[in-house]
Amino acid sequence: MRDIGLMGESFFQVWCSSVGLIANSSRIDKTGWDFFVEFPCKQKVGIPEDMLPAPIECKIQVKSTDKRDRKLPIAVSNLNRLVKAQMPTFFCFIEFDNKDEPQAAYLVHVGKEIIEKTLKRIRELESQGNSNQLNKHKITIHYCDNDRLADTTGTSLKLAIEKYIPDTIEKYIEEKNKLLKTLGFEDGIARCTITVSGDDPIKDLVDMTLGLRKEVYMDKSISYHSRFGILSNNSFMNYEGGILSIQTKPSQIKVKFKEYAFSSGITFNAEMYTSPFFKFVPEEYIKLRIKSRLFDLLIEPFNKKISWSFHTSYDERSPLEELRNLFKIFNISQKSSSPLIVEIESEDLPSSKILELQPEDFSPFLPKLIIGNEVYECYKIIYPIAEIAVSICQKSYLSEDTVLVSIEDLIRLSMSLDTFHQILYAVPETVQFELTLEGEEYQQNTKAVCIFSTKTNIGNHNISCFCGIVGYLTLIDQNQYRLINDDVADSMIIGEPLVLIETEVIDQEIFNKKFDEFETELQKKGLLVLRLES
Repeated sequence: MRDIGLMGESFFQVWCSSVGLIANSSRIDKTGWDFFVEFPCKQKVGIPEDMLPAPIECKIQVKSTDKRDRKLPIAVSNLNRLVKAQMPTFFCFIEFDNKDEPQAAYLVHVGKEIIEKTLKRIRELESQGNSNQLNKHKITIHYCDNDRLADTTGTSLKLAIEKYIPDTIEKYIEEKNKLLKTLGFEDGIARCTITVSGDDPIKDLVDMTLGLRKEVYMDKSISYHSRFGILSNNSFMNYEGGILSIQTKPSQIKVKFKEYAFSSGITFNAEMYTSPFFKFVPEEYIKLRIKSRLFDLLIEPFNKKISWSFHTSYDERSPLEELRNLFKIFNISQKSSSPLIVEIESEDLPSSKILELQPEDFSPFLPKLIIGNEVYECYKIIYPIAEIAVSICQKSYLSEDTVLVSIEDLIRLSMSLDTFHQILYAVPETVQFELTLEGEEYQQNTKAVCIFSTKTNIGNHNISCFCGIVGYLTLIDQNQYRLINDDVADSMIIGEPLVLIETEVIDQEIFNKKFDEFETELQKKGLLVLRLES
């Protein structure tokens, strides 16, 4: 009587030997494989021997049959070993069709599909209390024309194995281990049931995942491992009482406020929080939180509710640009007849509109400012001052996002900032100087420039600037002259500003040197320089 199993193994060994593969036979077939196949080292031109990748090694179970139904039940215990082996594993099905020579051969890779099916079946059997009887349960392995070798030779077998290992054996094992660690865990690795008390425990849980509270108190918690949605029989955590804390990683976004659909808008860098519980909670608990450095915007779409909170205090310093933009939004929201459009965008998502804000969505939350016994809307006072400060920064070549300023700074220095701004942006013909001058060089209609310095500070920066007004001297009395502006484009001259952070003291020697350089530059232009010392 023919031993078809032994026949198949014999032909398999011959195929391996014919192409230089070493087929080590398993003496006792209880480990799920028949042959441990070793490939020779593959030489590569220009690569030293010690740097060559490891040769392919794999385990193969050979199954011989006279049938042509192209399927065979395999014990789960054998599959368990094959899917967890730290190397490629295969089934080689050899069809004899009642003949003495193989008529066809098929190589089935134990890849993702078989690994997933095996792991799921093991989890099912364990949940039924049969984890110690895997050898008594089967999984049917099918093979088809896609698995068929080109012919029954060692060359076709070798090429078929190599097809499944296109890179190095190390890379293959890494990817296989990744499958073993992730398959079945797409919906999480555990199922936890917690009992939370309180007036509104669902709200508390949602708020915690949005970062609105740090923790919630639990009455009871019990957790089970979960894979493929199948829970383990025994819990791995079971507590009475305790504290639950969940930190949700926010998405980094840009939030843009626009007065009109096609306007450029005002943009803030922000974080967006959504809760992982939104799939399970009633819609009235769904919230979206947008958190920037200066504000928090909480949106409850199904409750049609919007609330704001602001992180900046009276004396806390923030980037000038962001502070100005925040108060600019308030200003627009209260003056515009149209709702304010809010858009968000991120690296993964294009800009998209999420809501429109009406004036009443801002009004209850606008910060107030108390001066004396009067209460004012903060934005009405701060926004104009902040705009002046930004204009000064631009004229001084100072990036407004590096300037740190508080509301208290802006109010305290409002007059200084306004004066400095008026000088920098002055209309020359509106500026006149009356001077007492003695000397032959001072004559009627002499072209001259009157230079002076002015200074202010914006938050954490001190700014000094040198200015000049060009005009003609007009005699109005004995030794009394008035500088009359000639109304030309370059009649107002602004020198290079001197900018220091507030912890630095302006060195008088450096200041005078800068002033002297400014004076010398104007003298080279043929102007009579009249220097006003502060």
